[in-house]
Amino acid sequence: MFKKNWVYLLAAVLTCSFLATLCAQEYFEEEDQAETGTIAPKSGQAEKVSAQTGAVKKKKPKEQAKYVGVEECKKCHEKEYIDFKKRKFSKAWKILEMRGEVDNPKCLKCHATGYGQPSGFTSEDATPHLMYKQCEACHGPGSLHKRKPFDKEIRKDMRNYIRDKDVCIKCHVCMFTHKTGSF
Repeated sequence: MFKKNWVYLLAAVLTCSFLATLCAQEYFEEEDQAETGTIAPKSGQAEKVSAQTGAVKKKKPKEQAKYVGVEECKKCHEKEYIDFKKRKFSKAWKILEMRGEVDNPKCLKCHATGYGQPSGFTSEDATPHLMYKQCEACHGPGSLHKRKPFDKEIRKDMRNYIRDKDVCIKCHVCMFTHKTGSF
C-alpha cells in the first residue's frame, strides 16, 4: 500500500513540476519579448526587429558557461559558503566514498557537480574541484558569472537555473531509491 501511494505521489509531483516549468517558460518568453521587442522562435534563435527599418538582426548565441567549482564561488560569496558547509549535501562525496560508489553513474548525478554535463564532473583525477554537490549543482555553471559578476542577465540565469532545469526533483526523486535500496 505504501509503495503504491508513494508512486502516485511521485507521479503527481513530477507532473506538477513539468507543467509549472512549461507555464513559466512561456510566461518569461512573452515577458522578455514585450520588454525587448525580441521575437523568440521555438528554435531558440532570437531575432530583433528594428522598429524603424523592419530589418531583422540575429543575436549571437549565448556563450556556454563552464563549471568552476566552489572555491571560486566562495571568493565572493563567503557567507553562503559558510552556510553551505553546514548542510548535508556538502558531505555527499564522503558518503559515496564510504559506500564504494565513487564510480557509479547513478550516484554521481546527485553526489557530484555537473556529472554528465559539458565541463562537469568526470572523475576524481580529472575534475577534483567538482567532487561533491556544491553551488553550481543548483545554480548552474558559474564561469560567466565569475567573469561578469554584476551582469544582470547572467545573475538572472543563475537564479532561475534551479527552476528552469528542475534541479531539485532530479536529486530528490532519488531519495526514494535511498530508502528502498540495499546500501
